[in-house]
Amino acid sequence: MFIPLIGLLSLTGHLGGSITHGEGYLFSFNTEDDHESAPSFKILSVNDADSAIYYSDIIEPILKSRCYSCHSASKQKGQLRLDRPDLIVKGGKHGEIIDAAVADSSEVMKRLMLPLEDEHHMPPNEKPQLSSAEIALIQSWIEEGASFDHRLAAFKQVSKIKGYINSVLSQSARKSLIPTEEVPPANDRDISALRSKGVLVIPVGAETNYLSVNFVNAREATDNDLSLLLPVKSQLIWLNLGRTKITDEGLKTIGQLSNLSQLNLEHTKIRNTGLAHLTTLSQLTQLNLIGNDIGDEGINQLSKLPKLEKLLLYQTNVTAAGVRALIQDRPKMEIDTGGYVIPQLVTDTLIFKGKS
Repeated sequence: MFIPLIGLLSLTGHLGGSITHGEGYLFSFNTEDDHESAPSFKILSVNDADSAIYYSDIIEPILKSRCYSCHSASKQKGQLRLDRPDLIVKGGKHGEIIDAAVADSSEVMKRLMLPLEDEHHMPPNEKPQLSSAEIALIQSWIEEGASFDHRLAAFKQVSKIKGYINSVLSQSARKSLIPTEEVPPANDRDISALRSKGVLVIPVGAETNYLSVNFVNAREATDNDLSLLLPVKSQLIWLNLGRTKITDEGLKTIGQLSNLSQLNLEHTKIRNTGLAHLTTLSQLTQLNLIGNDIGDEGINQLSKLPKLEKLLLYQTNVTAAGVRALIQDRPKMEIDTGGYVIPQLVTDTLIFKGKS
C-alpha cells in the first residue's frame, strides 16, 4: 500500500504540491555550492534527455568543464587525455581508467571519490570540483558500458539518470539568479545588527558579496525592524519575511531594496494597497504572496514589475478572472494558485472485514 502512495506523493511534490503547502519553500536559500560553475549540458531541460546522446550531450560537457584543464591536447597530466573517446579508452600511464564490469572500481571513479586533501584526488582541490550528481552521472555511464554513441533512452537506469541531470540543471538555474555585476561587501556592523535580532544573513554563493536575509528565526519582526535592511540594500537579493508581523507600512521600506530579486511575504499582514510599494523593485523575479488578504486589485499592480517571472497566490482572494487579466498583460509570467488535487489510488483504501 505504502509504496505506490509514496511514489505518488513524490511526484505531486515535484510538480508543485509541496510548493503551496510547505512553509518557505521558495526561499529556503540553499547556498550549498558544490562547484564553481555548472557544466554546459547540450540539453536545456530533463525533458530533452530521452533524445540525448549520453556521452556527447551529458558526460563530455562535464569532462570539458572539470577535467580538460589537466587532461586535454594542451596538457596531459599522468599522460591522460579525456578530450577524445579513443584516448579515454586508452587511459594514462597507469593504464585504463574505466572498468565497466565494476564501475566504482574504475580508476577514474577512485580518483573522484578520494578525499579532497588527497594529492591523487581529481580534480585538484584548487580546481572546480564535481558535484555528487555529476559523479553519479559518470558512474551510471560507466556501469552501462561507457558507450560513446547510445542515447540516454537506451540506458536501464534512465529514471535515476534523469534525476541526476535535473539536480545539475537546478544548480545551474540557482547560479543564474545571482547578478553578474559584483558589489562591495556589506559592513560587518550592519550584518551584526540584523543577526542580533535573530535574522539569518548568509552569502548566496562562495564567490560573491550578495546576501540572502531570512527572518525564519525572527517571526516577531515588525515594520520598524525592516529599517535594518537599508544599509545592506546593495548586497541584498533574496529576502524571506514569511510569517512575520509586517504590514503595508513595512512594504515602503521593502520598496527601497533596489537589487531584490526574490521576495517571500507568505502569511504576513499585507493588503492590496501595500503592493503598490513593490512596483519600484525593478529586479524582482519571484514573489511569494501565499496566505495574504489580497485580491485582484492588488495583483493588478504587479504587471508593472518588468522582470517578475513567478508569482505565488495560494490561499489569497485573487479570482480566476484576476489571474487571467494578469496573464493577458504578462503572458510569460508563471502564476501558481495552488489547489493541487492528489488522485486517490485503489490501494489508498483499506477494507477491514471481521471474522465470519
